[in-house]
Amino acid sequence: MIPPLKPPSANQLEISIFGKGSGESILVHLGDGRWIIIDSLKVKKRPIALAYLDEIGVEVATAVELVVATHWHDDHIHGLAKIYELATSAHLSFPAAMLRDEFQRFAETFGVVPASKMTSGVREFGLICTEANRRGWARVQPASAWTTLLRHPKGRLSHGNQAVIQAMSPSPFDMIEFLGCVAGTVFPSNVAIRAPHFDRNDVSCALHIDLGATSLLFGADLENVADVRSGWKAVLASQQLPGRTGIFFKIAHHGSETGHNDEIWTKLCVDKPIATLSTWARGGKRLPKRSDAERVIALTSESYSTSQTPTSGKSHRLHAVNSVLRRSGSSIRNLDTRLGHVRHRLYLDDPSAKWETQLFGAACLLNLVA
Repeated sequence: MIPPLKPPSANQLEISIFGKGSGESILVHLGDGRWIIIDSLKVKKRPIALAYLDEIGVEVATAVELVVATHWHDDHIHGLAKIYELATSAHLSFPAAMLRDEFQRFAETFGVVPASKMTSGVREFGLICTEANRRGWARVQPASAWTTLLRHPKGRLSHGNQAVIQAMSPSPFDMIEFLGCVAGTVFPSNVAIRAPHFDRNDVSCALHIDLGATSLLFGADLENVADVRSGWKAVLASQQLPGRTGIFFKIAHHGSETGHNDEIWTKLCVDKPIATLSTWARGGKRLPKRSDAERVIALTSESYSTSQTPTSGKSHRLHAVNSVLRRSGSSIRNLDTRLGHVRHRLYLDDPSAKWETQLFGAACLLNLVA
């Protein structure tokens, strides 16, 4: 019999990352039963974040303080409207460009065509806006570079540390460029087509969480491009850069080379942080590549993935990973052959505390990917 999952302690940080090859969702416990949810994916027609919080006995309506949509693509916000509807005490955040008239028209147009169930996330965003409108928009915080989305001052939480969640992106330049792409889109009349993706994830909202001596980076799908006004280069050039304290990094853009910048590791992260990524596969394309995984492994002390790429068999993963996990004290809980869950926990009031990592379902060590 599999023992039930237990919630984190009041003084314990938790980072839970869920993925299944297309889609990801992240939950963070800040302490004292206070949670944030970043992005969403559905499993068996239900957001996995809601299923997990139910399983560990967390009341979503009162415990979730912040819901974040990092960007508008369906592999990141599928089911987020239901999460926001039930998280009645939560603030809501998404890239500020998604409130502009250009994107609103784009979302409204592609959200009502007959193929609306495959609208690249715009229909889901419309449902989120409907709920925000019902609440009066009072607790909505649009995200742009170095916007503070949530703050608990030092001493409010029982572990004694402050908790500050900031958006590191998108930059003003990226928002303008994105709105230009949206405004230039040729809209359908009555033809059922999927809303187009653009070349880059220009308005993806990467997050920084400051918990005193512990800080966390969540790279979303932010990319690295040549222009210093854009993507990771804009983040790294900022005068508000928080410093090299990141001990955990949720890798950007599924580990892809396009989401990598050397200075993320030298300016924002401590030497050899812990890292986790979610895999992605669609239309014969897969991330991360083996070279991507090897790059991340070389830069980290521990690295994990929500799953292997679809080319590898489950039985090989289980055989290879079980012996390693037994030595490290980690464990696997069977969920779904496609779904993986990487869970990290750390006591925030004990400077000598070690990270506790558990792998559930298809999750694995990164060196088994690709």
